[in-house]
Amino acid sequence: MAKGLLDLPFEILTQICQSWCLHCTGLNASHGTAQGRSVDLESWNTGPLAAELGQDQVGDDGEQATLARLCRTCRHLKAVAQPILYHDFVTRKHEDLFNLVRTLLQRADLCPQVQRLAISTSGSGWVYGKEDVERFQHHARNLDLFLSPGLSTLLSHTCTWTAREHSPLRQLWSTTTSSEPAVLQELLLLLLPLVPHVKEAYIQLLPSTQQAVDYRDTEAQAVFQLPELRELSFRPRPATTPTWFSRPDVLPILICPKLRYLDIRFCTEALKFRLGNGDTVQRHEDAGLREAPPFSLRNLTVLRVTGCRVSKTFLESMLGQIGPHLTTFTLVLGYLWNTQTAGDLLPDDVNPAQVLDSLLPWAQTLRTIRLDLSKAMPRAVKLRKDDLITSFSQFSRLNKLELDLSCVYIAQLDGLLMFGVDTAQADWDLLLNLLPDSIREFVLNGPTHRVYDALEELSDRAASGSFKDLVEVRCDDGPVAHLEHLRDRFGIAGVSFSLRVPKYGFRHKFTGMF
Repeated sequence: MAKGLLDLPFEILTQICQSWCLHCTGLNASHGTAQGRSVDLESWNTGPLAAELGQDQVGDDGEQATLARLCRTCRHLKAVAQPILYHDFVTRKHEDLFNLVRTLLQRADLCPQVQRLAISTSGSGWVYGKEDVERFQHHARNLDLFLSPGLSTLLSHTCTWTAREHSPLRQLWSTTTSSEPAVLQELLLLLLPLVPHVKEAYIQLLPSTQQAVDYRDTEAQAVFQLPELRELSFRPRPATTPTWFSRPDVLPILICPKLRYLDIRFCTEALKFRLGNGDTVQRHEDAGLREAPPFSLRNLTVLRVTGCRVSKTFLESMLGQIGPHLTTFTLVLGYLWNTQTAGDLLPDDVNPAQVLDSLLPWAQTLRTIRLDLSKAMPRAVKLRKDDLITSFSQFSRLNKLELDLSCVYIAQLDGLLMFGVDTAQADWDLLLNLLPDSIREFVLNGPTHRVYDALEELSDRAASGSFKDLVEVRCDDGPVAHLEHLRDRFGIAGVSFSLRVPKYGFRHKFTGMF
């Protein structure tokens, strides 16, 4: 692809502008710059324009920095550079998020330019005194100036608030920080309808762990239509949930027919999706409607669930929306939840058998499965051995399997597999019966001595001709003393074995290739 004007270094662009751009030559003359003399680049930076972004959301690479400087330098180059600058919006500050919403409300032509959002803001650390509150109120007033009656009516179809004299953003401000998380949620509700062409979204709106989220009662959930969205990572709460929190998340309903990658973290409820007609945003008419229509995520291929309140109902609700193309599934249960959280929030009502059974509709499409159950079992769970073996044996095309059972023991007692937290009665060799013949990469974490017993058995089976497609085995914890022994055993079968070893508080990786 041929390079364009914006591929040139910033200094060369300034020299071109001082010779050919009427605005820039006039600016140079006002600063007393004569022909042939170098331009003072600092004098070109006349300060941020009225509808300009901040500095922390444009990323760290040189291209974004050049575009940002161009937008602040020349009004003609700004017309070219500004739309490109808005393709990728990254922010970690409340103020930048305010500025983005304000700019998009003022410049509707920039809304279709936003293709990627990476918003990671925390509900703590910004409001400490009267001056901070006044700054909050200033931003809210600026947003209200651009909320025309026509725009407010349009947004009322996709936001939870109703038409009123002022937006809820102003009504939420107070002299305390208790309303700050609610403000962040309202900003999200205001932003999503403005960026219908966004393709990737990483949204992490975290209220402070010391603040209660002030959920207002609404007649229906907000419904957003994002027809071009392909990747979504959503995290509405902190990793550690405080003991006082007992209310479920109030999550929006999304219409994303092209979504292929979904990563949800620390949700108490399953994120719901709906089918849309492509023209208007559909309201959630029946507040008691339990699930979205089948296959509202018909193109989804990757699903990652981390630290959520996972139950059988959660799995049914989440997986019931996914079409027949799922290839990667990751489930990390509860290890980041606060152990003092109310008991009904602990994900102890789902077991591995239920997880595997729920994945059976994709037994012929799944290529990668990761199950992290290391700290998800507050009590012992009995599972039938035959059910587990049958479930795994049907995943005939599975290439990669990761099992993290660091705090789990498996023991065969009267034909049952026993999962718990005691490692004294383990028989990890039973895990090898669960591996399909198509496995190419196997990662196993668990009690050190039991894991190595199982890996020794696996190396013997691989050397005898079983697991012909196996090319890599990894263990992410354990002493280096076992490395040479296992490396030699797997070397006979031509398998790469790697071991990552903790040492002095750090993890080092030792690898043997054969």
